[in-house]
Amino acid sequence: LMLTLSASAELFLYKYEGTRLTYKIIDEKERTCAVSLCGYVYGDVVIPEIAKNEDVAYRVIAIDNYAFSESELKSIVIPESVTEIGHSAFESSYLLESVTLPSTITTIKYDTFNSCSSLTSISIPSSVTSIDEHAFYGCIDLSTVSLGESLESIGKEAFNNCTSLSSVSLPESLTDKEDQLIAEHPDQKLIGEIYKFPRFKKILKAEYDKFMELQGIDWVNGLMEDFRATIA
Repeated sequence: LMLTLSASAELFLYKYEGTRLTYKIIDEKERTCAVSLCGYVYGDVVIPEIAKNEDVAYRVIAIDNYAFSESELKSIVIPESVTEIGHSAFESSYLLESVTLPSTITTIKYDTFNSCSSLTSISIPSSVTSIDEHAFYGCIDLSTVSLGESLESIGKEAFNNCTSLSSVSLPESLTDKEDQLIAEHPDQKLIGEIYKFPRFKKILKAEYDKFMELQGIDWVNGLMEDFRATIA
């Protein structure tokens, strides 16, 4: 599924578990729709698998680009019927603390959770094969990340400026990785996990000079010695 929804697509409102969301019809014949234009939403939200427009039921299969951008969401549960989340869907939702992702998505698109500064943890389903650039950029309270075993690529600066992130375990499936967890991360504690993987030695060595140029680094005791030994 490629999320290419027409600006003229029909919109409708549907209330579920106390929250009224806006939906955009994707395919009238297939009776499918996407959550759209919900920047007004606040608090705890559960997206239903089925949304009704009068007497017609539509299966919720997507979340539109910018759907909850700059909203005051506190938590959101996304159903298994959703197979695609658009870029910037939750960008700058600064109160968002908790997200439940379905095991039906394959990509975390660019800027999806950019600047969700209250998000503390995220569990990436094993169905996800790629995390695009800036996906979690600026999530300053993010301290725990669980990456699925099918993850193959992480885009540039996907976790940049996640200043509370102290550790992350990289799955063996990861084959394509930019430097967002290395050179441009302001808190180099992540290196303690990354340098354990031999296939990243060349990357680490190439980025060594960039590490030294960073300002305000609070190195963990003994980390520099271990790092030098790793790239030697």
